[in-house]
Amino acid sequence: MKQFLVPDACGTSLEIGGSDFHYLHNVRRLGTGDAFSGIDSTGNRFHLIVEEIQARSMRVQVLPAGQIKVDLPEVHLFQCMPKAGKFDQVVRMATEAGVHCIVPVFSERTQTRIDAKDVPKKMSRWQKIIQEAVQQSGSPRVPSIEPPVALEKLLRDKASRLSMMFFHQAPLASESLHEYCSEITKDEGCGICIGPEGGFSDSEVHLMQAQGWKPGYLGPFVLRTEHAGLYAVAAVQTILLEMNSWMIRKTG
Repeated sequence: MKQFLVPDACGTSLEIGGSDFHYLHNVRRLGTGDAFSGIDSTGNRFHLIVEEIQARSMRVQVLPAGQIKVDLPEVHLFQCMPKAGKFDQVVRMATEAGVHCIVPVFSERTQTRIDAKDVPKKMSRWQKIIQEAVQQSGSPRVPSIEPPVALEKLLRDKASRLSMMFFHQAPLASESLHEYCSEITKDEGCGICIGPEGGFSDSEVHLMQAQGWKPGYLGPFVLRTEHAGLYAVAAVQTILLEMNSWMIRKTG
């Protein structure tokens, strides 16, 4: 654990129990007076000092250590649900990559569906995975995760403030990924939409392009859908991080 995920508005003292206590006390061997790092969901850093250890919990002092500044536009991942529970892997990898928000999506060819009654249980599991990934990776961002949404509804209601890209298996892009990213502002942010195992249908591609979504292309590589999201996020974030050091030259 590189950092502990501190509950929002926890005050100056915090009681830690359960598996977190077991790890900190029995695995890391932290005792009274020892210190470790913390972060909350809004990116505030904390210095945590063990004040007291009991049989099944510890009390720690919570000291503010400043807010993390991530000089990068927000990247939102809209991932069509993969098969066989692989969305757990998507959530973990996207968290480690520092995305701002994760949204599971149902598209025409999505083979995995979730009953409405099962959504709260799934959301709770994904929140737990995010917590574990933030603590293990030391990511400077704690992403939010939203309930599953149909692609049609996403096109109608979501992502209006984002510069949206969808990644397709065919080279539909009229511009390079660098050119798309050059139009993204820090205030606007970027949305990345990844299709399911069978890809987006022709009608979905038409609808996304009609809404102004840009068709991204990752080259002639065969990627599993659960890996394509991380691949696309990594490519976009690297370009955005290095934006000040490169220049696009347009001809014609």
